[in-house]
Amino acid sequence: MNRALRAIAILLTVALAACEKSSDLARTSTDGECAHCVTADESREAPPKGSYATKWLAPSERRDAILIPPFQNQDGRTVTFEDLRGAPVAVSFIYTRCENQRKCPLVAETMAALQTRLDHANVVPRPRLALITYDPEYDTPKYLKDFGEEHGLRFTDAVMLLRPEPDRKQGLFEELNVRVNFNERGVNLHGVQLILLDKQGRFARAHHTLIWNNDAVLADLRQLARE
Repeated sequence: MNRALRAIAILLTVALAACEKSSDLARTSTDGECAHCVTADESREAPPKGSYATKWLAPSERRDAILIPPFQNQDGRTVTFEDLRGAPVAVSFIYTRCENQRKCPLVAETMAALQTRLDHANVVPRPRLALITYDPEYDTPKYLKDFGEEHGLRFTDAVMLLRPEPDRKQGLFEELNVRVNFNERGVNLHGVQLILLDKQGRFARAHHTLIWNNDAVLADLRQLARE
Protein backbone atom coordinates (compact mmCIF):
# COMPACT_ATOMS: atom_id res chain seq x y z
CA MET A 1 0.00 0.00 0.00
CA ASN A 2 2.81 2.39 0.91
CA ARG A 3 4.54 1.59 -2.36
CA ALA A 4 1.39 2.47 -4.27
CA LEU A 5 1.07 5.80 -2.48
CA ARG A 6 4.71 6.62 -3.15
CA ALA A 7 4.25 5.82 -6.83
CA ILE A 8 1.21 8.11 -7.06
CA ALA A 9 3.13 10.91 -5.32
CA ILE A 10 6.03 10.57 -7.78
CA LEU A 11 3.66 10.68 -10.77
CA LEU A 12 1.94 13.82 -9.42
CA THR A 13 5.29 15.56 -8.89
CA VAL A 14 6.39 14.79 -12.47
CA ALA A 15 3.05 15.99 -13.86
CA LEU A 16 3.19 19.28 -11.92
CA ALA A 17 6.75 19.95 -13.08
CA ALA A 18 5.70 19.36 -16.69
CA CYS A 19 2.77 21.77 -16.31
CA GLU A 20 5.00 24.50 -14.88
CA LYS A 21 7.52 24.10 -17.69
CA SER A 22 4.74 24.22 -20.28
CA SER A 23 3.31 27.40 -18.67
CA ASP A 24 6.70 29.13 -18.74
CA LEU A 25 7.19 28.27 -22.40
CA ALA A 26 3.73 29.62 -23.22
CA ARG A 27 4.66 32.95 -21.67
CA THR A 28 7.80 33.42 -23.78
CA SER A 29 6.98 31.67 -27.03
CA THR A 30 6.78 33.78 -30.18
CA ASP A 31 4.40 31.31 -31.84
CA GLY A 32 0.68 30.75 -31.65
CA GLU A 33 -1.27 32.53 -28.96
CA CYS A 34 1.78 34.43 -27.69
CA ALA A 35 2.86 35.94 -31.00
CA HIS A 36 3.25 39.37 -29.37
CA CYS A 37 5.82 38.08 -26.86
CA VAL A 38 9.58 37.86 -27.23
CA THR A 39 12.04 35.36 -25.85
CA ALA A 40 15.12 36.24 -23.84
CA ASP A 41 17.23 35.76 -26.98
CA GLU A 42 15.21 38.39 -28.83
CA SER A 43 15.42 41.04 -26.08
CA ARG A 44 18.46 42.42 -24.34
CA GLU A 45 16.62 41.87 -21.05
CA ALA A 46 14.02 39.16 -20.49
CA PRO A 47 10.71 40.63 -19.23
CA PRO A 48 9.56 39.38 -15.82
CA LYS A 49 7.22 36.41 -15.83
CA GLY A 50 3.73 37.61 -16.77
CA SER A 51 4.98 40.82 -18.38
CA TYR A 52 5.58 40.96 -22.12
CA ALA A 53 7.56 43.13 -24.49
CA THR A 54 6.72 43.67 -28.12
CA LYS A 55 9.39 43.08 -30.75
CA TRP A 56 12.19 45.64 -30.67
CA LEU A 57 11.97 47.77 -33.82
CA ALA A 58 15.25 48.80 -35.41
CA PRO A 59 15.33 52.43 -36.65
CA SER A 60 14.73 51.31 -40.24
CA GLU A 61 11.55 49.47 -39.14
CA ARG A 62 9.95 52.36 -37.28
CA ARG A 63 7.08 54.24 -38.87
CA ASP A 64 6.65 57.99 -38.88
CA ALA A 65 6.60 59.89 -35.60
CA ILE A 66 3.48 59.38 -33.53
CA LEU A 67 1.16 62.38 -33.66
CA ILE A 68 0.92 63.72 -30.13
CA PRO A 69 -1.40 66.66 -29.36
CA PRO A 70 -0.50 69.40 -26.87
CA PHE A 71 -0.93 68.59 -23.18
CA GLN A 72 -1.16 70.42 -19.89
CA ASN A 73 1.46 69.26 -17.43
CA GLN A 74 1.11 69.02 -13.65
CA ASP A 75 1.90 72.75 -13.35
CA GLY A 76 -0.64 73.79 -15.98
CA ARG A 77 2.06 74.53 -18.57
CA THR A 78 1.50 73.50 -22.19
CA VAL A 79 3.75 70.66 -23.39
CA THR A 80 3.95 70.05 -27.15
CA PHE A 81 5.33 67.26 -29.27
CA GLU A 82 8.44 69.33 -29.95
CA ASP A 83 9.11 69.54 -26.21
CA LEU A 84 9.34 65.74 -26.11
CA ARG A 85 11.60 65.22 -29.12
CA GLY A 86 15.38 65.01 -28.98
CA ALA A 87 15.57 62.32 -26.27
CA PRO A 88 14.01 58.88 -25.75
CA VAL A 89 10.60 58.92 -24.07
CA ALA A 90 9.04 56.33 -21.76
CA VAL A 91 5.32 56.97 -21.42
CA SER A 92 2.67 55.16 -19.40
CA PHE A 93 -0.89 55.89 -18.28
CA ILE A 94 -2.77 56.48 -15.04
CA TYR A 95 -5.78 58.26 -13.62
CA THR A 96 -5.97 59.65 -10.12
CA ARG A 97 -9.29 58.01 -9.20
CA CYS A 98 -7.93 54.52 -9.95
CA GLU A 99 -8.56 52.25 -6.95
CA ASN A 100 -6.60 49.22 -8.14
CA GLN A 101 -3.30 49.30 -6.24
CA ARG A 102 -1.72 46.96 -8.81
CA LYS A 103 -2.42 49.37 -11.64
CA CYS A 104 -2.19 53.19 -11.53
CA PRO A 105 -0.51 53.58 -8.11
CA LEU A 106 1.98 50.83 -8.96
CA VAL A 107 2.60 52.37 -12.39
CA ALA A 108 3.45 55.73 -10.79
CA GLU A 109 5.69 54.12 -8.16
CA THR A 110 7.51 52.04 -10.76
CA MET A 111 8.04 55.15 -12.90
CA ALA A 112 9.41 56.93 -9.82
CA ALA A 113 11.82 54.04 -9.30
CA LEU A 114 12.87 54.34 -12.95
CA GLN A 115 13.52 58.05 -12.39
CA THR A 116 15.86 57.16 -9.52
CA ARG A 117 17.64 54.58 -11.67
CA LEU A 118 18.18 57.19 -14.39
CA ASP A 119 19.59 59.65 -11.84
CA HIS A 120 22.58 57.31 -11.48
CA ALA A 121 22.72 55.79 -14.97
CA ASN A 122 24.35 58.65 -16.93
CA VAL A 123 22.18 58.09 -20.03
CA VAL A 124 22.69 60.97 -22.48
CA PRO A 125 20.49 62.52 -23.68
CA ARG A 126 18.47 62.08 -20.51
CA PRO A 127 15.29 60.10 -21.33
CA ARG A 128 11.98 61.79 -20.62
CA LEU A 129 9.40 60.05 -18.43
CA ALA A 130 5.71 60.86 -18.79
CA LEU A 131 2.45 59.62 -17.33
CA ILE A 132 -0.67 60.53 -19.31
CA THR A 133 -4.06 60.54 -17.61
CA TYR A 134 -6.90 58.47 -19.04
CA ASP A 135 -9.32 60.85 -17.31
CA PRO A 136 -8.66 64.46 -18.37
CA GLU A 137 -12.26 65.43 -17.59
CA TYR A 138 -11.50 64.97 -13.89
CA ASP A 139 -7.72 65.11 -13.54
CA THR A 140 -6.76 68.74 -13.20
CA PRO A 141 -3.05 69.69 -13.09
CA LYS A 142 -3.30 69.92 -9.28
CA TYR A 143 -4.75 66.43 -8.94
CA LEU A 144 -2.02 65.09 -11.21
CA LYS A 145 0.72 66.84 -9.26
CA ASP A 146 -0.61 65.58 -5.93
CA PHE A 147 -0.91 62.04 -7.29
CA GLY A 148 2.62 62.05 -8.69
CA GLU A 149 4.18 63.39 -5.51
CA GLU A 150 2.20 60.93 -3.39
CA HIS A 151 3.76 58.07 -5.34
CA GLY A 152 7.33 59.32 -5.33
CA LEU A 153 7.78 61.23 -8.57
CA ARG A 154 10.00 64.32 -8.59
CA PHE A 155 8.93 66.69 -11.31
CA THR A 156 11.56 68.13 -13.67
CA ASP A 157 11.69 69.14 -17.32
CA ALA A 158 12.20 65.44 -18.06
CA VAL A 159 9.59 63.95 -15.68
CA MET A 160 5.97 65.02 -16.01
CA LEU A 161 2.31 64.09 -15.72
CA LEU A 162 0.26 65.10 -18.73
CA ARG A 163 -3.38 65.89 -19.37
CA PRO A 164 -4.69 65.77 -22.97
CA GLU A 165 -7.67 67.82 -24.00
CA PRO A 166 -10.78 65.70 -23.31
CA ASP A 167 -12.02 65.88 -26.90
CA ARG A 168 -8.64 64.65 -28.20
CA LYS A 169 -7.99 61.80 -25.81
CA GLN A 170 -9.67 59.10 -27.90
CA GLY A 171 -7.59 59.89 -30.97
CA LEU A 172 -4.43 59.93 -28.86
CA PHE A 173 -5.16 56.54 -27.28
CA GLU A 174 -5.94 55.04 -30.67
CA GLU A 175 -2.70 56.45 -32.11
CA LEU A 176 -0.71 54.92 -29.24
CA ASN A 177 -2.74 51.68 -29.24
CA VAL A 178 -3.60 52.14 -25.56
CA ARG A 179 -5.82 49.51 -23.95
CA VAL A 180 -8.60 51.46 -22.26
CA ASN A 181 -12.36 51.80 -22.53
CA PHE A 182 -14.92 54.06 -20.94
CA ASN A 183 -18.50 54.02 -19.73
CA GLU A 184 -20.85 56.80 -18.65
CA ARG A 185 -18.96 57.20 -15.35
CA GLY A 186 -15.53 57.49 -16.92
CA VAL A 187 -12.72 54.93 -17.14
CA ASN A 188 -14.09 51.40 -17.16
CA LEU A 189 -11.23 48.99 -17.88
CA HIS A 190 -7.57 49.60 -18.69
CA GLY A 191 -4.33 47.67 -18.93
CA VAL A 192 -0.75 48.41 -17.90
CA GLN A 193 1.51 49.62 -20.69
CA LEU A 194 4.83 51.39 -21.02
CA ILE A 195 5.53 52.75 -24.50
CA LEU A 196 9.05 53.65 -25.63
CA LEU A 197 9.60 56.32 -28.28
CA ASP A 198 12.91 57.17 -29.90
CA LYS A 199 14.44 60.65 -30.20
CA GLN A 200 12.31 61.32 -33.29
CA GLY A 201 9.08 60.34 -31.52
CA ARG A 202 8.78 56.96 -33.26
CA PHE A 203 7.50 53.81 -31.56
CA ALA A 204 10.31 51.38 -30.66
CA ARG A 205 8.78 48.94 -28.16
CA ALA A 206 6.04 48.47 -25.56
CA HIS A 207 6.17 46.60 -22.26
CA HIS A 208 2.71 45.49 -21.20
CA THR A 209 0.22 43.22 -19.41
CA LEU A 210 1.79 43.41 -15.92
CA ILE A 211 4.09 46.03 -14.46
CA TRP A 212 7.28 46.35 -16.47
CA ASN A 213 10.82 45.43 -15.43
CA ASN A 214 12.92 48.58 -14.92
CA ASP A 215 16.12 46.69 -15.76
CA ALA A 216 14.72 45.85 -19.19
CA VAL A 217 13.37 49.37 -19.74
CA LEU A 218 16.66 50.99 -18.74
CA ALA A 219 18.50 48.77 -21.25
CA ASP A 220 16.04 49.86 -23.96
CA LEU A 221 16.45 53.55 -23.07
CA ARG A 222 20.25 53.23 -23.22
CA GLN A 223 19.95 51.77 -26.71
CA LEU A 224 17.59 54.54 -27.86
CA ALA A 225 19.93 57.21 -26.44
CA ARG A 226 22.88 55.72 -28.39
CA GLU A 227 21.07 55.80 -31.72
